[in-house]
Amino acid sequence: MNFRDSPRALKTVYLVDFSANGHHGLYLQRIALLLANAGFAMEIIFPDRHRFQSAVESILPPDYAIDGWHEPPIKLINRQTKNWRDRLQLSIGRLRWLGKLLDKRCSNGEIFFLMADQVLVRGVLGMVFDLLLPLSWSAFWFYPREYRLGRKSAWFLEAGAGLRAKACRGIFLLDDGVLKSVQASFKCPVFRLPDFIDQSTVAGEIPWVVERFEIASARPVILLVGDLSKRKGLEFFIDASELSLKKGLKWFFLAIGCIRWEGFSRMEQNRLRALTSPRPDRNIMIFDEYIPNEIYFNAVIARANVLAACYHDFPHSSNMLGKAAFTGVPIIVAPDGLMAEQVKKFSLGVVLERFIPDDFLKALTLLSGSEVSSCDKNRRQNYLDFQHEHHLEILVKHFSK
Repeated sequence: MNFRDSPRALKTVYLVDFSANGHHGLYLQRIALLLANAGFAMEIIFPDRHRFQSAVESILPPDYAIDGWHEPPIKLINRQTKNWRDRLQLSIGRLRWLGKLLDKRCSNGEIFFLMADQVLVRGVLGMVFDLLLPLSWSAFWFYPREYRLGRKSAWFLEAGAGLRAKACRGIFLLDDGVLKSVQASFKCPVFRLPDFIDQSTVAGEIPWVVERFEIASARPVILLVGDLSKRKGLEFFIDASELSLKKGLKWFFLAIGCIRWEGFSRMEQNRLRALTSPRPDRNIMIFDEYIPNEIYFNAVIARANVLAACYHDFPHSSNMLGKAAFTGVPIIVAPDGLMAEQVKKFSLGVVLERFIPDDFLKALTLLSGSEVSSCDKNRRQNYLDFQHEHHLEILVKHFSK
């Protein structure tokens, strides 16, 4: 019997994301598998269909078929801008395009924004969502910044003001620390989802990974991995490497991932390009390349001595903490914010006292002693268990209502 003929088949869920960067594909795969197994019909609105469609469909039940796969226009994909007017225009453009795409769909369907921050912009009020979207919807809100920092604006100036739309049925968060305050501000129910990770591994060494670590020439490796952007602390990482070299320290700084060139000035880009070619007098190398899959991603982290995650102005959750807990590699994070709280709580590494390169080197010195070997395995497992407590199955209950 086909899933669509099953008595369990309920509404159609429209999974929506306007970015394929980072771990967006992982969230898409996990949630699509969950909904397929629960008997929901599904359409997917996601960039880079060529790269992701087969990866998603390969994990679904053999008798399940996705009803439709749609790629947003290029002008609506992966655009990052600090200009508020541009972000406002982009958000409305995305909502308008999505509304037209789904205009004739069954009224029993529901939109699920896999990263609602892409459309939640200050000035886009709930009435805009109600005007442009023809269906009810729910939101996975990654960065409730004002709630995490305790700097709430007037409701109509909040980035999350769109969540007050009449058609919004639920809000899903990664940050349990703001759950109560968000719930107090919105009428729809608020839930926590796990900042889960892919724990895929392979026996033996991966030549691709070994080759990239050989450049360190047996020196201890400090790793920055994933999207290489200003927000992820790439410039801070480079500054720390230069100070380390000046002080004659033994560390090698290795960055692997795609550089987000659009966020850097021309002078900054020239500096980065110079570091993508090896030189024997340097203690840093940047591999500007896409990491093939999560097995490679995990293997890269597991081979490092220390994981750098000193993100700039980022007080939210990051699944790098899960990667650190899973691999046992200690992590260094910026002061304050959710990541700092959880690193302290679960003994996952070191929190910087100040966001300066000198304090980063002090953290490395601390980790070069007994701290690395004494990283408590039970505490790391407690972190992974803590994430699993908030499992994805809550989505099935939500969409069934």
